[in-house]
Amino acid sequence: MESTKQDALAIVNTRRQLFRRSKKKKEIEYEEKIPFLKY
Repeated sequence: MESTKQDALAIVNTRRQLFRRSKKKKEIEYEEKIPFLKY
């Protein structure tokens, strides 16, 4: 039971990390497309 709980937590954590990375990537791409918004 303990191992399955840990496995589930690990899967959730990796999914969160992947989501954060993709979100950051999208934000960076968006900023690159519209650079004049920065200034």
